[in-house]
Amino acid sequence: MRAQGGTRGGRGGTIAVVGIDGSGQSTHARALTLWLKERGYESRTVPFHRYLFTKTIKSGKTRDLWSMGEKHGGNPLRPFLSLIDNLLLLTLSAFRLRAKKGRVVVYDRYIWSTYLKYEALGYPVRPLSWFYLFPRPTTCVLLDVPVSKSLDVIAQRPNHIKYSHEVLTEERKHLLRIAASRRYKVVDASRSFSVVQTDIEQEISDVFPAHS
Repeated sequence: MRAQGGTRGGRGGTIAVVGIDGSGQSTHARALTLWLKERGYESRTVPFHRYLFTKTIKSGKTRDLWSMGEKHGGNPLRPFLSLIDNLLLLTLSAFRLRAKKGRVVVYDRYIWSTYLKYEALGYPVRPLSWFYLFPRPTTCVLLDVPVSKSLDVIAQRPNHIKYSHEVLTEERKHLLRIAASRRYKVVDASRSFSVVQTDIEQEISDVFPAHS
């Protein structure tokens, strides 16, 4: 199944690279940006897991990396501020797309990733679901890995939030549901980096053909 997309070729567009933690989203997004440049596009990577001001909202007590990764709920203001952050990021990147043909933005994660993470952690985010889930990129690739692999990768990162098996399982389930309902490509990201990257490039080559 080829990756779905509405905007094609010289007109540019957007690509979302999504998956649970440890699936290689950041690494593959950067590699994809370089690949697009080689095909004649002006391309840049935009990280969706960095915020402008949401990080200033903290819980009442300091949490360690283990307790932060458990299903716990939290400050209801965080999902709202994250939504504003994400929509602002989408708006700015979309404005830049319109400014020049042949420009492609590669999103490292997407606005849905923020929503699904909050939902998996138990935040009261359901009232905001339409705003989070409505935006769609030109095309999207879901990097799918078993939860056990995600946990192994997270364990090797000293400053990474230690998400629980329950949280990652719920997040993965909802990502797969979105991919199925919107006919996005699901790539087995448990294989070697080069094999996965080749698979991604083959899937989107028709949406973003090389410029002559």
